Amino acid sequence: MLILVIAVSMACTVDRIYTSRFTIVNESSHDIEIEWVFASFDLPQKTVLKVSESITYIDGYEASEPPIPTIHIVDIIYDGNIKTTYTEPSFHSICDYRNYQYSKTGKYEGTFTFTFTDEDYEYALSQQTE
Repeated sequence: MLILVIAVSMACTVDRIYTSRFTIVNESSHDIEIEWVFASFDLPQKTVLKVSESITYIDGYEASEPPIPTIHIVDIIYDGNIKTTYTEPSFHSICDYRNYQYSKTGKYEGTFTFTFTDEDYEYALSQQTE
């Protein structure tokens, strides 16, 4: 009986392999280039999304809860000429996981979705210095 109790308690503390899908959707009317400067998981150096395109990256590891996308520095370039850099949570920042929609897609997996809109473009435009 003691062995059964120990085995059950050990099974409850074992980490699982969680998988997170990190999806970026471009619902803006502008082409977007994303330059990943520093993130907590492997991403290509650059991602380009044309209008209405999306892309999904998959990250998985052994943990006690699903991995949350952590992006520390990212450059966003709209239409090849309007650039803004996000280094911390701010207006609809891709660096802030709270700006993602999360949906659980399985017992040990989920999807974080970040959606670019024209409002993001307008914000980037307002941040430009002349």
